[in-house]
Amino acid sequence: MPVLVNEIPLNGSPEPGSVLASTAKPIVRVDGEILASSGAEPVSLRTEDAVHGLERCQLTLAGAAAEPLRWYDPLLNALASLLRPGGGAARRLRGPAGIGGPVAIFDRSALDFGAELSVAFPSGDGEVVVFDGVITGLEGRFRADRAETLTVHAESRLIDLAMSQSTRNFEDDSVTGIVERIATFHSMETEVDLEDDVYRRYVAQLNQSDLDFLRQLAQFVDADIWMAGDALHVQSRRLRDPNPIDLVLGSSLGRFDALADLREQRTELTVGGEDVAAGNWLRVAANPGPVSGELGAGQDGASVLSEALGERLAHLGDITVEDEEEAQRLVQSLYARRARRFVTGRGHAAGEPLIQAGRRVDIDGVAAMFTGLYHVTASRHVYDQAEGYRTEFEVERATLAHAD
Repeated sequence: MPVLVNEIPLNGSPEPGSVLASTAKPIVRVDGEILASSGAEPVSLRTEDAVHGLERCQLTLAGAAAEPLRWYDPLLNALASLLRPGGGAARRLRGPAGIGGPVAIFDRSALDFGAELSVAFPSGDGEVVVFDGVITGLEGRFRADRAETLTVHAESRLIDLAMSQSTRNFEDDSVTGIVERIATFHSMETEVDLEDDVYRRYVAQLNQSDLDFLRQLAQFVDADIWMAGDALHVQSRRLRDPNPIDLVLGSSLGRFDALADLREQRTELTVGGEDVAAGNWLRVAANPGPVSGELGAGQDGASVLSEALGERLAHLGDITVEDEEEAQRLVQSLYARRARRFVTGRGHAAGEPLIQAGRRVDIDGVAAMFTGLYHVTASRHVYDQAEGYRTEFEVERATLAHAD
């Protein structure tokens, strides 16, 4: 059941207004085992996801309150050091009950580098995972007047691709084939679903991380990349998420700020270069049609710009391409990325685990020109014991809705 809480924006300063929060609590698993609910609930939790970034998670657990030294504690410490080399000091603080019983939150017995960490929230009759990755950082905070805390930092399994840098060539292969070859190198399964699996005669990876290279390749075919479980997913953007999430201001949505901005829009976008196959120079322009109609009817940025300020052209320079088809795909992908930023927005909702980067939301209860479908570009799932579970998100689309 959503409840109202005082809003504290990301910059930390109070601001008038309110956001909705849910009373749902996170379900945290470490190496597949649920972190026991008896005394082991997170103090706070924050996950972040973005279509062009890495999923991240910060989970904070509290230790027990510090106790005064007793006269026999030094003797116990000496004995502990003999039995367990490297044992901590007499004021070593043990955390709450955890996996299989009590957990010393700083002894790395359960929460350690490389351990699998997943976070889910209840949804309907089941649960929805909002983060799945591996632990990459352990942060301790110690104060004389309060319990110690351990903040666990985790990253998506895409971190494996981000930390691997290569220079290599791919010849006579499709986008799917290249994805599968790189995924196999990292022992990943693949799920590739492309509207048009482009065949490439020659593609070079030049001192790039595998993640940057795959994202560049995916942009060429207008696709998104993400991890789900052990599988690397690559899917055409227009094939993702057939069922949008309904968000109504004052009900499931506490706040929504939207901006329609012409500064980055252009009425025409072109690219030129050498056509290696034909041996001549070419110049191609993007077709705005597929982008302007992808989220329903409305007026796109190019047409608004033309009416308000006149024609504005942009040429992206000269490049070397295999043929005219490759040049057309390149300029189309660059135009789409720019056009989709015409209308952007940020929202605060009651905790909703289904709101994730790459999905769509249907906004209602706001001014007519900002209602309708949006593509989620980033999501943040935030929980703390004081204010409950909230979801923050960022969205984009290429059009303004027609007024009623």
